[in-house]
Order: sequence, then C-alpha cells, then structure tokens
Amino acid sequence: MPQKSTRLRQTGLALGATLLLLGCLTFSAQAAPGEFEYLRADNNKPDTISDPSLGCRSIPGGAANASNRTSFTATVYTSLGCGAGKIKDIAPNGGTWNGAPLTVAGSVKFS
Repeated sequence: MPQKSTRLRQTGLALGATLLLLGCLTFSAQAAPGEFEYLRADNNKPDTISDPSLGCRSIPGGAANASNRTSFTATVYTSLGCGAGKIKDIAPNGGTWNGAPLTVAGSVKFS
C-alpha cells in the first residue's frame, strides 16, 4: 500500500506543477482588451487592430492618425518592424495621434 500512496502523491504533484506552469504561460501572453483604431493612409477608411498583445504589429494600409483604446501604451513608427522612425507614444485608454502631413505609421508597438 505505501507504494501506491507514493505514486499517487507523485502523480498529484506532477499534475499540480503542470497546471501551475500552464497558468503562468497564459498570463505572460496577455492581450490588451480594446482596440487600436486608425485611419488607413492607403484608402482613407477607418480600421482597427482588436485586442492586441504585447509587441510589434504592422499596420495594414498604414495609419494617417490613430486612437489607442487599449490598456497598453502604443508607440507608432514609420518603419514596418518598429525598429526605426519613432513617431509618438500614444497613451493608453483613449490617447490619440492626430497625424502629420506626409507622415504614415507603418507599425505599432504595444508595451
């Protein structure tokens, strides 16, 4: 009997550790509820990036202006990979970027 009890404890510990690890992974890839709204530079129509996660995202069509309705700070860049040409940090929960003549944002980084 002690052998079955030991196996049961080991199995329970392994299962608990697995669930704890999965819980940690879920929180590390958390998305921001809300939307990053922008006016497309290519066709002058509104578009959105919904519930973005942390990191860099390309902006389909480029952005002429934007409104950040997420809980993350959104930094817009002229480059496609958030590596160069920083335009502005847009505050979370309603911050805006009103654009500038001849300036198109090609990517946005959420942090």
